[in-house]
Amino acid sequence: MSELTFGQLCEIFFLLTRDSKKYITYLFFKDFQHNNLYFQFEKTLELIKHMRNIICHNHPIYDFKYKKYKKNQTYPNDTNNKKHIIILYNKLFNENIKNIKLYNVVMLINLISPQKKDLCY
Repeated sequence: MSELTFGQLCEIFFLLTRDSKKYITYLFFKDFQHNNLYFQFEKTLELIKHMRNIICHNHPIYDFKYKKYKKNQTYPNDTNNKKHIIILYNKLFNENIKNIKLYNVVMLINLISPQKKDLCY
């Protein structure tokens, strides 16, 4: 398991049962109060994975368009994927942002990262 890539770990997480996703989300955030936190965490992981793929394949980050999240191409039954990322961010950081920006994504990565460095700096 320690040799799996971030993308592989995300794919495994996406394939898990709802209860397993809820438990893993609890382990990260120690929060059983919010029932849909696992879903918001999943949406956030999708965004981070997508951004990581863009950066790793030499696409500039400013070229990144949230087309997948605006047009709801990932989950047809979901009304707005970006909304879930914003909800997760607001819950975790006790803020009330309206749009997700690169800095917010870095803050989320910093929170779930095992690294001890502060990525925001």
